[in-house]
Amino acid sequence: MIETLAGSLGLNSYDPGFWMPLLCFVVFLGVCIAGAVLDGFDLGVGMLMPFATPEQRARMFTFLGPWRDMNVFWIFLGCAILLAAFPKAWAYVSGALYLPLMLLAAGALLRGIAYEFRLRALVDGRPVFAAAFAAGSLLTAFGQGMVLGRIAVNFGNEPGSELFAIFIALCTVATFILLGATWLLMRVDDDLQQQARGWVRRASRLTAAGVVAVSVALGMVNSGVFFKWTETTRLPVVLLGWFAMLAIFVIIELVVRKVQRARVLIWLPFILTVVIVLGVISGIVFSIFPFFVLDEVTIWESVSSLETTRILVAGFFLFLIILPLLVVWYYRDLLGKERKARDVSFMRRGD
Repeated sequence: MIETLAGSLGLNSYDPGFWMPLLCFVVFLGVCIAGAVLDGFDLGVGMLMPFATPEQRARMFTFLGPWRDMNVFWIFLGCAILLAAFPKAWAYVSGALYLPLMLLAAGALLRGIAYEFRLRALVDGRPVFAAAFAAGSLLTAFGQGMVLGRIAVNFGNEPGSELFAIFIALCTVATFILLGATWLLMRVDDDLQQQARGWVRRASRLTAAGVVAVSVALGMVNSGVFFKWTETTRLPVVLLGWFAMLAIFVIIELVVRKVQRARVLIWLPFILTVVIVLGVISGIVFSIFPFFVLDEVTIWESVSSLETTRILVAGFFLFLIILPLLVVWYYRDLLGKERKARDVSFMRRGD
């Protein structure tokens, strides 16, 4: 497959002009996946805060504390890689997605400011900054959803396309809420877990609708994508993916319904929600690859020059060694239970 792809570009798989842009794309895709998952639960918890009690809200802020600095890193890193490695794609995307990108940037900025100000605010002022944090989370999630919706309709400008992008944005908001709610479900054991169970059940249905809508739109808008899906050797894989997605939503519903009697499996809804996010991203990449912008710009056409790409690849080799170690260390407690005060040992200064 790689040799065939390289041959269609007039290159071979060992040519730096072929594999270096491909490596940059893989790194960019990895950052997008990390942002969707590792920042996604942060967004979901943030959007759920208006529906929690003041005590629960304070705990939720505490939950997010260890990962806040790293979570905001992914969005800006992804934009930086896209701009540096694929400037021609960035020029097209930034023009076609101006409003969603502005919403995303404004939301990320508002989240960061609101979180830091809440830490330093008096008790009476904290609800204001909590509301601002929730609004910033909503803007960020909605912006990402509009990007996804516009990609699904191949950046169409028809009124129906805009409405579809808004619908997908709402479904994306539900997906991040599902990610945050399943994460809370896994971490806590009290009334907040019961709250999270209701959030999971409501968000999962809109998430499922979004998955179906994106898939249908991708196949209907572009005949090449539909042909790729229905080609004889690929159709079984596509059908297996569809059945797997259906099974995942059913399993999440069953586990959440039996949450009191299935504590051993309480981590499963979060893991399956991560699989849903990975499945959607993988499906989109599978559908439009090797294009960066469907039928307009390929990965190799979107790079500026081979010299610039060489510099980036040299930096990526170091990046690919350090970043995974940093992520493992930074998120090592992500799947753990809530740590209460009685579980923490404090050192007392001796007299």
